[in-house]
Amino acid sequence: MVDDNIRNHELYAHYLGIFKQVEVIGHAYNGEEAIVLCQSMAIDVVLMDIEMPIMDGVEATKVIHKEFPNIAIIGLTGFDDNDRIDALISAGAYGYVTKSDNIKKLLDMIHKSTGKTDLID
Repeated sequence: MVDDNIRNHELYAHYLGIFKQVEVIGHAYNGEEAIVLCQSMAIDVVLMDIEMPIMDGVEATKVIHKEFPNIAIIGLTGFDDNDRIDALISAGAYGYVTKSDNIKKLLDMIHKSTGKTDLID
């Protein structure tokens, strides 16, 4: 989970923690920290906010996608701004969900990005 808002980390960890097949294993608060996490942990999916200090989600996605093409990056955005979303997808993100979408949509996106069929029971 990469987001500069600690409350978002708590909410997503709580809701994703309901599903035993999904485990939140790391938290980063900007793009630079996200890159370090990907370098130091075995990660399948990164949930990436777009707007963050130090390094935004688009720049971090470019680096992570280049260094770790097997990691699926899913954008999390509070914005309905097509330019930002398009930039994230162009940088290598699998897709995106908005922060106002329900958790089922996020779980579906995680499922599709990993090809795992047993995420929701």
